[in-house]
Amino acid sequence: MKLSVETFVLPVFFLPLVYGYSTGAPQSSCVVMTPGHTLDSTYPIYPQEGPSPYTVSPNATTYEPGQVLTVTVEGGNYEGILLQVRKPGGSTPIGTWLNPPNNTKVMQCTNADDSVTHSNSIHKNEAAVYTWVPPDDTVGDVQILATVAKDFNQFWVKLESTRISGAEIGTRPNVLLVIAVSVLYHIFLETHRRV
Repeated sequence: MKLSVETFVLPVFFLPLVYGYSTGAPQSSCVVMTPGHTLDSTYPIYPQEGPSPYTVSPNATTYEPGQVLTVTVEGGNYEGILLQVRKPGGSTPIGTWLNPPNNTKVMQCTNADDSVTHSNSIHKNEAAVYTWVPPDDTVGDVQILATVAKDFNQFWVKLESTRISGAEIGTRPNVLLVIAVSVLYHIFLETHRRV
């Protein structure tokens, strides 16, 4: 059987072209967290509608300014990720990410290093630990949001962690005020004991 060049070229020519972002999420994904994968650059590939095999797991249920939190994405291998921390129902990333694991990188959506994304399509897994640093002032409860792409065609958008509690600005007791009131109270007690 004689094979011609056309035997191999024609089938390849008719394969659909797929467009994705193997080097990280695009800026256009920052708010909606949808990858924007398309088939033939025209037909969008939609997120999975069923339950996700992935869960976003922080190592703590509370945070304080400067306290580093670590995050893992459990549920098996994945190729793509967009990871942010937001106030529940919010659209703006909060805090910064440090030292992203292999095959990932930080990106700027609103502020420097406020998001993490993949840097290639090499599989990541539960061994990948992401490190988040809260802002200098607490902003109340936050959640970690993740869009996780198992592969080009299968991805889940805005997976939510449990809430991570933090005091609202101004609701934490001022340490100096507590000390001052305590000292004044003790002075008051001492002066009244002598009388």
